[in-house]
Amino acid sequence: MIAVAVNFYRSIPLIGIYLHLIFVYFQETRKIPSIYTLEEFHSKCKEYPWLTTDEEGRLLCSTCKEVSTLKIDQAQGVYIRSQWVTGGVSYSGDNVSKQKTSLRRKIYDHKNSMTHIRAGEIVEESKKDRLKKGFKEQHEGQFETTERLIRSAYAVAKNNRP
Repeated sequence: MIAVAVNFYRSIPLIGIYLHLIFVYFQETRKIPSIYTLEEFHSKCKEYPWLTTDEEGRLLCSTCKEVSTLKIDQAQGVYIRSQWVTGGVSYSGDNVSKQKTSLRRKIYDHKNSMTHIRAGEIVEESKKDRLKKGFKEQHEGQFETTERLIRSAYAVAKNNRP
């Protein structure tokens, strides 16, 4: 929602610059998991673009969160885990090294899970203009029929036939 407002107001020079700065500041100051430094977390986000945090600094998957409400195309054994949607991904271990290893393993497992792969496919499919293409294909047949009728009417009129 914020991104839409920022994109709309970017067309107005001063307001657009001001809102863009606020948006960047908000993105840079969001909370991150306590075991990561800011640089480490940014490198993780570059490696896994779907990885993000909520307001409290808990990890979640933006792709799975986007698809979670749709409830479409669920195959047997494929379901979206609520921990990746609500930010309940946690780490275990008694020191920072073990905690990072635990979290790294969970991120890797989630990236390769059928649920995340299918959610990515659904998001990509939703970005396509399937509805426009469907209408276009539907009306192409009607256009061809109309074109043939007009040609027939033209031929009848040209040859003075009743």
